[in-house]
Amino acid sequence: MNQIASQNAPSPKVVIPHYAFGGLTWLVVTLLIVFNPEAFTQHFFNPELLAITHLLVLGWITMIIFGALYQLLPVIMEVKLYSEPFAIASFILLGLGTILLAFSFWQFSFGAIMFVAATCVVVAVGFLLPMYCLLHILPLKK
Repeated sequence: MNQIASQNAPSPKVVIPHYAFGGLTWLVVTLLIVFNPEAFTQHFFNPELLAITHLLVLGWITMIIFGALYQLLPVIMEVKLYSEPFAIASFILLGLGTILLAFSFWQFSFGAIMFVAATCVVVAVGFLLPMYCLLHILPLKK
């Protein structure tokens, strides 16, 4: 019987922040919904609903998925995480981008803050994680 390669799991400082940020985002979104129920009775393109939606998708769902991937991929693929600082940078960029994007939507401000936020999210989601997967795990697996 094959054993699970848990010795390949990354340190908790890589995974726990993703789950903590996801949980905190869920709490913030819950409070926003409680104190802004009118956001759900208006047209779908309103600032509050856009901010809430992006907080849920990026701050809760995506952050939890990233944490799970950083925890499970090394164990399942039986390889070490390529770079823990790489994973932490991805977390910081995604977290910062999510907060700034939600703030921009809430203020309905489509200026420099939104462009910085979008850049952070795109770099975190569209570059760091796929590059980790493509450049490290797949070619080295024998």
